[in-house]
Amino acid sequence: MRALTLLVAYLAPYCLIASTAQSPSVQSYNDQAAKLCRKARDSGDGALYQKAEEAVQHSLRLAPGNYDTQKLEVSVMIGKHEFAQALKLASELNARTHDDIAGWGLLVDANVALGNYDAAEQAAQWILDLRPGSSLGFEKAAILRSIWGDQEGSAEFFDEAYRRTSQNDVDQRAWLLTQNARVQFEAGNLKRAEELLDEALKLAPDSQLAATVLTKVKASK
Repeated sequence: MRALTLLVAYLAPYCLIASTAQSPSVQSYNDQAAKLCRKARDSGDGALYQKAEEAVQHSLRLAPGNYDTQKLEVSVMIGKHEFAQALKLASELNARTHDDIAGWGLLVDANVALGNYDAAEQAAQWILDLRPGSSLGFEKAAILRSIWGDQEGSAEFFDEAYRRTSQNDVDQRAWLLTQNARVQFEAGNLKRAEELLDEALKLAPDSQLAATVLTKVKASK
């Protein structure tokens, strides 16, 4: 049960994908799905994943088998708690493009959700091996550390992921600060948790997730 709770908290890190050489219509549907996933991640509104799925299906009808679209499809499946299907598709995509760290990240999330912690750890290690300085590798390591009860290690990895995330990616930076705050809150470090959440809300004043966690932190004082 803890794994599922953590997965929901850390959900959908892959919903912002880089533009690639594909038709404007496919890219626009992918962008729409990505935005909806991020909004769902922040708001906790599961209905947004259904809308994201509709955008993904529109994109796939235009370009069947499109790799970037199918990665988004995995993110949507995870958001809808279709974990077995997500793992199957993520594994197929990973076999197609073995050196894509985003694909490995999807394998981390799907395996965590299913309780396959050894497989999740191996996937996270692949990210760090393929791209040692990537924010994604530290983010996934932070999630696994938290699952294992190492809140101090998790906080350190979230700090590192935040430092390595582009300053232009405001939503992701705010999300990482909020996840770090969750870890600090679980460890009883209420002051540090509040500081992180204040910083997150400065970056993303409309973040529902950060505001919700901040309310819990203040209520525990």
